[in-house]
Amino acid sequence: VRWVFFVDDDFIGKSWLRAVELGCQLGLRFPDLTYGISIRADSLTTPQEKAHLVEMVNHGLTKVLLGLESGSPSQLARFKKRATLAANTIAVNALKEIPGLEISVGFLIDPLMTIDELEESVMFVINQQLEPYINRPFGTLDVHKGSRFETLVLNANAQLAFELNSLTWKCRYIDPQVDLVMKKAKELEAILAPAVDQLTTEYRLITRSPVTSKKLFSLKLSLAKYMEQI
Repeated sequence: VRWVFFVDDDFIGKSWLRAVELGCQLGLRFPDLTYGISIRADSLTTPQEKAHLVEMVNHGLTKVLLGLESGSPSQLARFKKRATLAANTIAVNALKEIPGLEISVGFLIDPLMTIDELEESVMFVINQQLEPYINRPFGTLDVHKGSRFETLVLNANAQLAFELNSLTWKCRYIDPQVDLVMKKAKELEAILAPAVDQLTTEYRLITRSPVTSKKLFSLKLSLAKYMEQI
């Protein structure tokens, strides 16, 4: 094992100091191991928090998945995220300033999203130059059975939730324009799938070998530029 990834917010939790200690111990005890973590935007709002992250990079941290979720204030409020657009911007800029760190950002489309909210997210991506870093451009929010978001969806339009498996609703989109965008996105993804699969396979083969984080970062940017040309 040469690389591991810690999901969600478990690595940092409520204590940066504990996270830094854990990250440093990983680097000291397993010098050939590198790792990635997922963090919230509101975990990276101060120079001190950025300094903590830099210290972890010095001890093996190579990738950060930043859960921005949205570039729309109203959608962030619907998600009940503590982060604001201002906090998202601060976190993004802080990550960009750390050399050799691979950055991945996540956005979500939910059944109640309007076309105006989608455009706000798109403009946020463009203004912050985040195109090369988005891990799932058309990722959708899972509406789980019994969740707060299930109540929101059903209250907005009971016909939105039309199929239930063991855990989640498969939902329509309340805005017809968003529904059209998602249909076009699926068509585009089907066209790009062979190229994406090939790039993913090549990327995984390379990352299994003992290469430096700088090389991995360069490769990630190359893949992003290639996909942008497509």
